[in-house]
Amino acid sequence: MRQTKYGIEAEWHEDFTQAQFEKYQERLLELAKDAKAAAVVERAMAQAALEAGILTGINRPLVDCPPRVVRWLTLQTRDFINEQVEVPQD
Repeated sequence: MRQTKYGIEAEWHEDFTQAQFEKYQERLLELAKDAKAAAVVERAMAQAALEAGILTGINRPLVDCPPRVVRWLTLQTRDFINEQVEVPQD
């Protein structure tokens, strides 16, 4: 899934593996373990997805992006991952 907003062209990869998903979750926990602000947790979500290869296309450090960009990436990442790991009810 590719989206462009706020001058950022981000891509979320539907074919991510279990290993990437585990790396994402582990990295998210590491990055957010001492967080006292929601903004830190939000940035950690997007950063963990980047480091796991689930999210690509971001060409600058997230800490240098405007807060609305980080929030957008976080919301899209959360929704995307939730969709990809959902087991359909047959």
